[in-house]
Amino acid sequence: MASHELGTTSWRTRLCLHPKNDIRFTHPGGGLAISSGASTGWSRDAAASEAGGWQDNLRFVLEWLRDPAGTAAIAPSGRALALLITREIDEGSGKVLELGPGTGIFTDHLLTRGVDQSDLTLVEQNPGFVHLLKQRFPRASILEIDAAALGLIRPPEGDLFGAAVCGLGLRNMSVRQIEAIMRSAFSLMLPGAAFYLFTYGRRCSVPMEVLERLGLVAERLGTALLNLPPASVYRVMRVQGIR
Repeated sequence: MASHELGTTSWRTRLCLHPKNDIRFTHPGGGLAISSGASTGWSRDAAASEAGGWQDNLRFVLEWLRDPAGTAAIAPSGRALALLITREIDEGSGKVLELGPGTGIFTDHLLTRGVDQSDLTLVEQNPGFVHLLKQRFPRASILEIDAAALGLIRPPEGDLFGAAVCGLGLRNMSVRQIEAIMRSAFSLMLPGAAFYLFTYGRRCSVPMEVLERLGLVAERLGTALLNLPPASVYRVMRVQGIR
């Protein structure tokens, strides 16, 4: 789930495509594309997943044992945190970007909030989690890519994201990595779009120096006390995007 540092040339940019999809994202260097499109007979209720069960706890433990730095957490986020981090997003938000969805507990709550599955783009680097997400959210666009490499992907004009949710362990990353991720994400977001993240620390996990360089401001929305451990949620926006 964690990202490699900006500046490396070995970014994995394998894009997980679903059949019968319409092109939505293209790589500036050529024909790579990832997309999401409608299919007949599908309803949002049909996409209900099993995210958050004991099986997911086991998956996280196994992935953490395999790659502690990459997984960054020994268990998925709890439902109290998922409710808090998604509470300002709904069907009116437009397309939603999710970084580091893991097993999909935030994704589940985005669907509950009214976001259509076809409006979701999930960025997950862990191959095991990618396989699970493809099963649970078959109409979402799934990118198996370093989150810092999002800037290499360009959606068609007017097809930017209206909100972003981050499940990445930013505190385990360098300042350079965090800046690359934030810069890449905001390059794909509408001017007034908000980026939601959580942290177990006292302060926002995006350093002040990064916020200032990118023209961003962070506001604490609250703390999910029932999450283990308790986690605070922040809303990050462009300075000119504050209402």
